Amino acid sequence: MEIIIYITVNLLLFSSWYTLLFRSKERLSFVDRLLGVFVLGLTQIVVTEMVLGVVFKKLYATPLLILNISISLAVLAIAVIKRKQDRGRGGLFADIFQEIKDAIVQFINLIRKDWILLSVFMMFFIYFCYFQNLLGLLSEI
Repeated sequence: MEIIIYITVNLLLFSSWYTLLFRSKERLSFVDRLLGVFVLGLTQIVVTEMVLGVVFKKLYATPLLILNISISLAVLAIAVIKRKQDRGRGGLFADIFQEIKDAIVQFINLIRKDWILLSVFMMFFIYFCYFQNLLGLLSEI
């Protein structure tokens, strides 16, 4: 159950930053926004850990979870409010899902056309699955 909460909080964290950066899609490419999401998301994680650990001396799972959820919901609310002010129309999440779908389809088509890239991607995927499985086994020991 803890892993589901962890995954959900991280998805909320990264999706809120992506929603905020989606406003800049005319200026930033998809890859630039994706890199920005990872940088901002990791920055949020580090800052919340530093604030809770160094400042408040309360670096425990529950306060960290609550603080990250609060920040992520605030960023998401700001992104939605700004979008409505800028555009005056809805459909923000539909636009985001359409863009992500198009990027995935483009990525799959790119991989299918190049056998070397497909081989490297498959080796990476197999290694990633093996490494995750190995980490899971080591954590049980």
